[in-house]
Amino acid sequence: MTSKTDIRKSPVHRNRWFERLIAILALLNLCLVFFDLTYISWRDFYLQVLPNVTQLYDPIKGIQPHPETQNYLNKVTELEEQVLQTGLRSPQAESLLGELRLLSHRMIGDNPFDVANKSSALAKIKNEIRLRTNEQSARDAFTSFWSQAYLSQMGWQSEINFFNFQIQPLINSNYYRDIAKFGNFINRFWLIDLPL
Repeated sequence: MTSKTDIRKSPVHRNRWFERLIAILALLNLCLVFFDLTYISWRDFYLQVLPNVTQLYDPIKGIQPHPETQNYLNKVTELEEQVLQTGLRSPQAESLLGELRLLSHRMIGDNPFDVANKSSALAKIKNEIRLRTNEQSARDAFTSFWSQAYLSQMGWQSEINFFNFQIQPLINSNYYRDIAKFGNFINRFWLIDLPL
């Protein structure tokens, strides 16, 4: 009669565990490949729901913040800090508002969202600002929005909250993607896939 310890050590039993391990690794690899293939199209979802995933995986895809839109968001942060220090009516705040008007017009004209195939995000931004300011053109809407008169009349805090919750995520979704020496986008997925 065979004991339980003999069964555990039998070659057939060890092969089953090995087969299960291989099957689990194959399933993990399949999930990883599916994640990689869908990452770009689902990146906005990950950015909103699981921002840590984008921080980890963006470098694998050669994704980095777009310099133009990142500069725009940095300028808004600078304005917020300036308003806290000197108030909305200060010359320093007016100077930053002027820069934001200029950057807004440049963003509309240059469309830095186009390279990442995110022009729909820019269209949504322009529409939201037009609706908010009740202006017909996006340029006029941004000119109004980033003015001391408008922000004072409508309330600085409510308007900057609108920007931070409605507009900033759309601008933040834009990115720049590095291109490899053969003209394709950088994709370092093989570094992850190779061990599996």
